[in-house]
Amino acid sequence: MTIDKIREFRLKQSEEKLAIARRLFEKGDCRNAVVQAYLSIFYSARILLLEQGHDSDDFEKIVELSRAFFQPSGWLSVDLGTLLEQGRLYHEKLERNCLGEIEQTEVKQFLENAGKVRDAVIRGK
Repeated sequence: MTIDKIREFRLKQSEEKLAIARRLFEKGDCRNAVVQAYLSIFYSARILLLEQGHDSDDFEKIVELSRAFFQPSGWLSVDLGTLLEQGRLYHEKLERNCLGEIEQTEVKQFLENAGKVRDAVIRGK
């Protein structure tokens, strides 16, 4: 599969997950909304890394590379590595059914950050 095809596939996945996250949030399902937003960020991060000549499906490697290439420095106003770690923590807690309640404002901010990452990918950053 070519890099363009991989990018296209991951962007579609990122956009779909973000759209699902927003719908879940609107319905009041904050727990599942945050997991879908995390998956959107994950796919977006993999696109950004692919464009830097790196690709991996290993979470720790993706976080490490994200921190190396994409610290908040003007082009992206969020810390991509921290977002990935936060999203993974939400996901793991939800799987173990120990996530508890998440503040709606916290989920809204996480969704907004997922959108910023996805927008950076679309801009070709």
